Amino acid sequence: MNPHLVGNWVDVAGEALETGWSRKALTDLAKLEVPADILGDMAWVIRGDAAATWAQWFLESLIDSAPYESREDLGFAHLYEELRRILRDELHACPMDEVSALASQIAKVAWREISFRRESGLRKSPSKEQRKRLWLRNEPDPRCYLCGYKFCEAAKDRFLNGGDIGDIARPLLFDFMRPRGLHAVDLTIQIDHVRPVRAGGATDDENLRFACGWCNRAKSGHMQLYGASSWVNHRIQHPLLGWVSIPRPLWVVRMTQLRARCEDPSGCSATLATNELYVAPKRTTGAFNPSNCRIYCDVHDPWAGIRFVGEKVLSAKSP
Repeated sequence: MNPHLVGNWVDVAGEALETGWSRKALTDLAKLEVPADILGDMAWVIRGDAAATWAQWFLESLIDSAPYESREDLGFAHLYEELRRILRDELHACPMDEVSALASQIAKVAWREISFRRESGLRKSPSKEQRKRLWLRNEPDPRCYLCGYKFCEAAKDRFLNGGDIGDIARPLLFDFMRPRGLHAVDLTIQIDHVRPVRAGGATDDENLRFACGWCNRAKSGHMQLYGASSWVNHRIQHPLLGWVSIPRPLWVVRMTQLRARCEDPSGCSATLATNELYVAPKRTTGAFNPSNCRIYCDVHDPWAGIRFVGEKVLSAKSP
């Protein structure tokens, strides 16, 4: 870590955090490159999700997709010609063949998104045949693809035979970073669209996965870290750790699924396909968030003896 670079960046960032709506503070911060140490080991996720968001904004800034999503008479050729006209006006000094090539590149990406959205209203629930194929694909021990949780026998029976949700026993203790089981539905087998339906995700085998109820609800229709405002994070008074911040569920789900393996320095081979994985902060003095993140299996979990707490601890209101 370079103390000078980090210190300077933190000073400028502090001004932006303090004022919030100051144009000068945000402009000064935007001029600085974010030091690598600020983003942590999962910098690729943080930067990648940010870049994907910017790409979406860029596409939407060039052309509003709403008419193309709503009108069947508007096709790819119309989109390409409109983009070429827009770019020709903005890049008037560029050769026309380069403008046309760029318009074609952007149109292909934009049209793919438009096609997804056109189909979003036509999505159906997975058929019985699809449910059977998903089950066969995940036998003999189906797990949540987002966290690796191994479903109990009652959850399997409910998925296959429509058993009562009341047959799924809730645990006595809960992972305070991922409190699955506070509600019985958290432990059920649910079918998740990897690309969300509201973003045009298809109900086909390639886009369907098993997820536990908790992870499915946390992921919802999000595709990047920056949609994490759906659940308000809070703090609890842990009996051994004291006051601890509870992370936003989307952060937990996304970081676990994308890393997908235990990060213990020993070189542990545990992955989402074989084990449930848990999140913990890299720096135990700091709160868990996308820049302070480590993924562990139950064997190497540094919080193995203190992770699980009672319902009263989770439900107690912080002052």
